[in-house]
Amino acid sequence: MSGLSNLWRPRDVPVTQVRPVGPGEIAPALGLLLGNSERLADGGSIADFEEIARLRDIDLLSIQIATLDGRIAAAALPVMSPGHTVLLLLSPAGRSALAAELVAKCASAVIAALPAGHRPGPNGALNSPLNGPLNGPLVQVLLDPSEGKAAAALEVAGLLPLATLMYLQRRLKRGAFAAPAGLHFVHYSPESHDRFARAIEASYIDSLDCPPMRGMRPIDDVIAGHKATGDFDPNWWFCLTDGPAADSNELGVLLLAPVTAQPMTELVYLGLAPEARGQKLGDELVKLALSIAADRGHELLTLAVDSNNGPALRLYYRHGMAEIARRVALIRPPAKA
Repeated sequence: MSGLSNLWRPRDVPVTQVRPVGPGEIAPALGLLLGNSERLADGGSIADFEEIARLRDIDLLSIQIATLDGRIAAAALPVMSPGHTVLLLLSPAGRSALAAELVAKCASAVIAALPAGHRPGPNGALNSPLNGPLNGPLVQVLLDPSEGKAAAALEVAGLLPLATLMYLQRRLKRGAFAAPAGLHFVHYSPESHDRFARAIEASYIDSLDCPPMRGMRPIDDVIAGHKATGDFDPNWWFCLTDGPAADSNELGVLLLAPVTAQPMTELVYLGLAPEARGQKLGDELVKLALSIAADRGHELLTLAVDSNNGPALRLYYRHGMAEIARRVALIRPPAKA
């Protein structure tokens, strides 16, 4: 039986290590992160992302890598966002259980290295101390539905399934949509901030849009996160009210963001208070979004919606939105210090 011991020589066992990326390893790590399970990203894509990272103050040295016999086999990059959130970019694992395990270890290492008790500043840098009790950030991951092994492995890092998000879009034509008449709106401003906060919080009541997120973050963090989507323009944020007076009641919100990098408008959030539902006001808000985006000359209106939110899906389908992709969203709730 002594000969069998040769089958398990230490040199035959792959040596894995999880550690921060080195300066000379950033490009190959990005090749994994930006590629797919079949191939690495090309040099042009890597260079483009490095420029985006420079403009957005994304620290590429915060990448955690897993090496397999000295070769980079998995990677994870935290992207800090306003609203005390972190989007975790992960290299694809495909159908490989080993790759999924290495990705999860990278995610765990990133989460362990996140500074607690600070909120991202305006450019994504963690530089603003919290007031009151310290909290870790909300960590989010978006996976292709085919990444089932990675999703299972990520539970080890405390990342749990939130929802399957459906990405919808429709093409636009200038002048093809009429803005609704007779509605009363307030645009976003420092003076109207509290009105938007009340309207957004009211829209969460009995909502089917990612219900586990309800109450997970302070409303100011939620608003900061919405502002960071696309190119924030306060004139593209609408608080629907029941009258023109300053003391009118908030009925709902429509938050839009132009995306200047391409001729596209993102519908960031649409929500109605319970008492405003069932009155076709959601249809009126979608019409307003279509009208604004088309009049600006944008070619697409796009949005993401929880696949379990049947009323919202029916609303968007009525207005010609069509599914283009799905992603599985996982979250790690803010950790109390």
